[in-house]
Amino acid sequence: MNWTKEELLHFIEEASLNTYANPDAKTIPVPLRSGCDEFLYQSGDWKYHDSYAWKKDGGGEEIVYFKGEPIWVMNYYGYLIGKPDAKEIYRFLHVALQKRHATLPVRGDTYEESNLRYEVEYEKNSIENFHGVERIRQNEELVYECYVHGGFVR
Repeated sequence: MNWTKEELLHFIEEASLNTYANPDAKTIPVPLRSGCDEFLYQSGDWKYHDSYAWKKDGGGEEIVYFKGEPIWVMNYYGYLIGKPDAKEIYRFLHVALQKRHATLPVRGDTYEESNLRYEVEYEKNSIENFHGVERIRQNEELVYECYVHGGFVR
């Protein structure tokens, strides 16, 4: 292992803020997975690939490579609850994901804007092996959930 957990966490945060969490980021023009949107971000020996299939509900996978070898993966699946304005909820999610979680910055941190609140809760919160759920509430009513899990590739 030629990298540290701190370097990995820093790179995941950097890559995330330069891809999906950034409303100006562009997906790759020809995705590797048919019907998916994909982001690719590289810095030095590090590479991040996010591939997701999403309409109103959906999921995806993020993989981090170091020197061409996969070292970390996260899967996620999210869905709307009830009939909220999907455009508004997903716009808010982009903003919330820019506020990275303090101890495990693979998703956002608690964030509020107007009548919306984002929070993430991990049952297991090590970068090596984690799982949890993020939620968005609108006027205190649950309107979105996303389950996440992942860890090291060994």
